[in-house]
Amino acid sequence: MGVAYEVGQVSGFAGPATVFRLDPTLAGHEFVTVWVQDVFGAQGPEAVVVAAVDASGAAKSMTRLPGSYVAASPTVSGALWLNGYQISAGE
Repeated sequence: MGVAYEVGQVSGFAGPATVFRLDPTLAGHEFVTVWVQDVFGAQGPEAVVVAAVDASGAAKSMTRLPGSYVAASPTVSGALWLNGYQISAGE
């Protein structure tokens, strides 16, 4: 199983967001930003994973990466788990 090292919290997303450094990378991305957003229109709550430029958490693109999912109670850890990562508080 891969490891998602928590880098820190960032703002500017549709919910509280956390930046992670991934080992190994996900689709060639070392850093990702993950958040859970509330219901949006007809869509239920969603955990969102996007590629980050670096440890700042700034999104490279708002295109969702694998692990993003809609569910009644999505979680950040669930989105990472779907990609085969477990969260570590630090290196």
